[in-house]
Amino acid sequence: MYVSRDRGEHWDFRETNPPQEFADVTVSPYYATDGIVLAMGLDAGLMVSRDRGDHWSTTTSFPGWQPSYSGPINAFATGPASIGINVADYVSLDLGYSWSCLGSQTPPAPPEVPEGSTLLLLGSGLAGLAGYLWRKKR
Repeated sequence: MYVSRDRGEHWDFRETNPPQEFADVTVSPYYATDGIVLAMGLDAGLMVSRDRGDHWSTTTSFPGWQPSYSGPINAFATGPASIGINVADYVSLDLGYSWSCLGSQTPPAPPEVPEGSTLLLLGSGLAGLAGYLWRKKR
């Protein structure tokens, strides 16, 4: 993984464990304060950095992940106030520490996102599940 802190003028190599190629990289909507980066590996699944890409770890609580999957995988990050349409199969409400499978049959009800939290979604290019995400003001 290569990381730039000066808008791409210079790049530094950061080792991931296990070493691998990445299909997609995305940052948290609060990257400026939380430094979270998600990278979908081609072999070991989802990798997470919580220090702006300096150190990487494999997400161990990713139920049902099949690293032999050959289709495109995309990671999405959205803040709790976002409105949009997303395709998703897995969801995390705790910044990527744990993941829950949403399934691919019937779209579930929109998750209740706690105040001040970040909702992370991992979706596949197969568009197995589509739904709306929104934040309900009380």
